[in-house]
Amino acid sequence: MDYYPVQDSRPATVQCAVDSAVRRNVPANVLLAILEWENGHKKVLQNPNGTVDIGQGGINSIHLKELHHIGVSANVVAYFLKNDGCYSADFSAYLLQKRLTEARNGNPDFWTRVASYHSKTPSLNVAYQQNIRPLASKWAGYLARNYTVKDY
Repeated sequence: MDYYPVQDSRPATVQCAVDSAVRRNVPANVLLAILEWENGHKKVLQNPNGTVDIGQGGINSIHLKELHHIGVSANVVAYFLKNDGCYSADFSAYLLQKRLTEARNGNPDFWTRVASYHSKTPSLNVAYQQNIRPLASKWAGYLARNYTVKDY
């Protein structure tokens, strides 16, 4: 993940999510669906397996060390996931981009890769797909009504 400017107490807006989607080359409607499903407002949620989900994108704590290679500590990542909504949206876009470009066991299915944002466990993946797909459709309509989309 490359540098993303951070700011305390900034909410995750539709615009910053769209900006992150463009920046990360992921579908904005899918990113917005994920942010909506993950509730978009929680700070920290304890999971039964001992991990926590952090910030507006529900980023699992297993991902906190992903920026260590560029000198960003897990504590700094956690802090900004909790306190900067746009940073959280961008980190969510980063993880979505990783999942979409992964060859998930050779599975080319788009929605399986989208839902691997949440879990690669088949039953959890299918359940997540069922929640995300209608939200993505809703957000696609919103974006079509409110944004100019250019086809290149």
